[in-house]
Amino acid sequence: MSHEYDQEIKRLAGWIRDPANAEPCAGFPIDADLASKPGIYAWHGDDDARDLLGAALGPVETSPLYLGRTNGILHTRIAREHLHNTRSSTLRRSLATMLWEELDIRRAGRNTIDADSNARLTAWMLEHLSVSVVPVVERANVATIETDVLDHLDPPLNLVNVANSPGRTRLRALRRRHLAGQRDTGQHARQLHMLQAAEARDPGVVVPITRATGKGSKRSRAVRQSFWTPAGADGGA
Repeated sequence: MSHEYDQEIKRLAGWIRDPANAEPCAGFPIDADLASKPGIYAWHGDDDARDLLGAALGPVETSPLYLGRTNGILHTRIAREHLHNTRSSTLRRSLATMLWEELDIRRAGRNTIDADSNARLTAWMLEHLSVSVVPVVERANVATIETDVLDHLDPPLNLVNVANSPGRTRLRALRRRHLAGQRDTGQHARQLHMLQAAEARDPGVVVPITRATGKGSKRSRAVRQSFWTPAGADGGA
């Protein structure tokens, strides 16, 4: 991995960590063009959301709450899935379990909640959450960039490719209690494997990082070096 790439990722992680760079979910997307690309995204919460995490998970980092990626379209992943479809959003499932009593959430099946609960959860997210999106020029680089940025952050609602912690142990227990349903050990292992695989696929500012080439790590040498530029900045996206 080159020093220039390392610095680029570090700078990007710093940008993502700042909630001032996120836009309210209720008005997403402000820039439809940026949101029409693949990329990574981060969720931030207001004071109520941070209080919720503290009460449910204990002392945790809260900026950002969650980091994700999509090889599809950012707008679709955020607005259609994270804000509306509990089955396809691990973020949404985690929030549902922490808001179970407060929003009177009702389970409709494994990893799903009923329509009224979905509507209440969406309304809560629109009121309390914001999101920053980072389109990535080359789709093949999305997963690598997300993993490398994640190394600099500790979003409490990420459960894959992060170190275990007391907060994540509590969150997994809440998810099992409210959404998993009854199952034997074999079923649990299979579901956990499927969940981890789905969350690994889970899935702004443009990140023009080129595909790396060369022997060893696929990032060991870069075809060219370039730095991401926050949208709206001089010379930016």
